[in-house]
Amino acid sequence: MSPDSEITSLSGCLARLFWIIVGPALLLVCAVVIATSSDVRFPGVLDIIYYGLLVIIVIARFIDRPPKQNIEEYKAGLISAVRYIIILSISSIALWLLAHFVVKGLL
Repeated sequence: MSPDSEITSLSGCLARLFWIIVGPALLLVCAVVIATSSDVRFPGVLDIIYYGLLVIIVIARFIDRPPKQNIEEYKAGLISAVRYIIILSISSIALWLLAHFVVKGLL
C-alpha cells in the first residue's frame, strides 16, 4: 500500500455495510412483516417505511462513491452505482408486490 493512497473513512465503511448488507436485510424483514400483517389498508405505514428504506439505501450507495482521480474511473463508478440502483429497485418492487398481493392472497 503506497503512502499516497487514501484509507476509507469510518462513515464510508458504515455506508458500504448499510447498502450491501443491512439495508437489503431490513427490506426483506419489512416485506415479511407486510406479508404477515393483517392490515388491509393499501398505502399503510409499512409501505411508507419500505420505500423510505429503499430511498435511504440508494442515498447510501451514492455516499459510498469515493472521489476518482480521472474521468474514466468516475464514469465506471457512476455506471456501477446506476446499475446497482436499477437492480435494487426492480427486485425491491417485485418483492413488495409479492409480499403485498401474492403472499397475502395465499394466507
